[in-house]
Amino acid sequence: MTFAVTLEYDPTDPKIDEYRPLHRTYLGGLRDAGKLVLSGPFAGNVGGLVVYEAPSLEEVQALVDADPFTIHGVTKKHTIRQWTIVVNATKSGPV
Repeated sequence: MTFAVTLEYDPTDPKIDEYRPLHRTYLGGLRDAGKLVLSGPFAGNVGGLVVYEAPSLEEVQALVDADPFTIHGVTKKHTIRQWTIVVNATKSGPV
């Protein structure tokens, strides 16, 4: 199943720059393990979007909980939603 996770954080928090390298290394490992579809920050450094492939909501919550941005308090709020990809650059389904 695919899950879209929105992360929210304070753009003035100095911990963003401090922990971003660890956050990106963590996400890179998830990508290599086939659990991450895509990720990136929103304009204005107010948060980001991470799309995961996982068998359950509980696993996605565990992945979010293990993220350095969560561990170190950068992420102030997150929302997890199951998401269906209908069209992307590499595959498409019925529109």
